[in-house]
Amino acid sequence: MRCKKCGEELEEGAKFCSRCGEPVERQKKKPKKKKESAEVKRPEKKKEAEKYAEKKEKVKKKPEKIGVPAEGSAEMIEKKYEEVMKAEEKEAVSEPASPEVPAEKKRSTVLIVIGVLIFLFVVIAVVGFYYLYYLPSQVVFSDEFETLDSRVWGMLRKGDNLLVKAQGGELVVRNGAVYLKRDVGNDYIIECGVNVIGVSDKNGWGGIIFRMGTSGSYILQLAPDLDRIVLRRHPGYLIVRKDIKLEKGRWYLVAVKAEGENLACFINHKQIIGIKDIGLAKGGVGLESGNATVLFRDFVIK
Repeated sequence: MRCKKCGEELEEGAKFCSRCGEPVERQKKKPKKKKESAEVKRPEKKKEAEKYAEKKEKVKKKPEKIGVPAEGSAEMIEKKYEEVMKAEEKEAVSEPASPEVPAEKKRSTVLIVIGVLIFLFVVIAVVGFYYLYYLPSQVVFSDEFETLDSRVWGMLRKGDNLLVKAQGGELVVRNGAVYLKRDVGNDYIIECGVNVIGVSDKNGWGGIIFRMGTSGSYILQLAPDLDRIVLRRHPGYLIVRKDIKLEKGRWYLVAVKAEGENLACFINHKQIIGIKDIGLAKGGVGLESGNATVLFRDFVIK
């Protein structure tokens, strides 16, 4: 007897086809027309059912090539997962890093920033200096000495061979002193161009009087033959003396700042003297020469 499904020769008494596993008993029955393949009726006995299941599994299982995992198997899924992970790692490694800024470009950027900061500092310094020293609203009094107005200036001291006159924007004072008749307060800044053009002896000097009152005054003296500037509290009290290179016939911008007990003296914007003194708290201002001919110009009080 042969298997009706595959044509295999069946052994005597066999219940299943050894080739396709088709039950022999089903071959006696006609398959149902509605279904393309007849359903397999499972045997009732336990052992036969197990054999039936094993043979049916073998029939359903397609032959596969040796060493090649079946599509959808756990081995194939794991293999594909590993391939995907390796590809992602490769892309992550090969991804180009953000380009670094060249060192020269960094250096040039730093230099530009430093240059801008220096420029801003200079601008702020210039503006601050202007507001501190040259803002017109801060000027209390100024005189360019086109003429010598007796209503503004008075004679303070007279010496031998006295000369006091204004000419060409300069005030000439020889062996004498003049004072400003106006009240300028107690705290102020005095600026004036000073030029000692000649001396009658090596101690000759020219200078600025400030905080002048009935009890005395301060006098800042420039002595070019001694290369020295001196701050005195008149009469006769020496406060401080500084050695500094001075020349006859040369203009110097001299400034005095009196603020409370703080006194400061400047030559060409450079501070030479800075002290505290409570001897004289207030008073007027003036210009003086001793044993010398001195030119003054651009007198300003702030």
